[in-house]
Amino acid sequence: MLALQFDEDDVIMLAKIIPLTTLLVVASTVLGFGAPLGTSATLDNFGGDDNVGVTGADTFVTKVTWDQQGAAHIKGATVDIKNTDTIAHTYEICVISKESNGDLSDTVGTTSDCASTGSISSSAVGSATITFNSKLKYSALQDTDISIEQTA
Repeated sequence: MLALQFDEDDVIMLAKIIPLTTLLVVASTVLGFGAPLGTSATLDNFGGDDNVGVTGADTFVTKVTWDQQGAAHIKGATVDIKNTDTIAHTYEICVISKESNGDLSDTVGTTSDCASTGSISSSAVGSATITFNSKLKYSALQDTDISIEQTA
């Protein structure tokens, strides 16, 4: 059986640390939620007009197919998505990939690695084919981010 032993100094230290830690956690939580990064720390009004809600697209990825150029390079991707909403929507899909050396498939600040789907009806699957701005080595592929924005 494990028995913990505390002397008087340990108890005094814990009595000081626990309330201070609790105060820091509560202050960080209250001041941090919902506030834009450029504003000074103030109490947040949950549900107030300073909160901006960003909803997710009513869709999910069903399949990603890499478009290979030979055996060594990837020049794009085809992304299949399913519309889970009750009405038809159009989506923009972006695929940004990175090699282990840091090379990106896209030129920073552009949307060259994005493509739009046609209108996808309720519960149907649609796709978009993205051609990368820069080819990537298949063996060096490190990260891939896929973003989906509902445009209509």
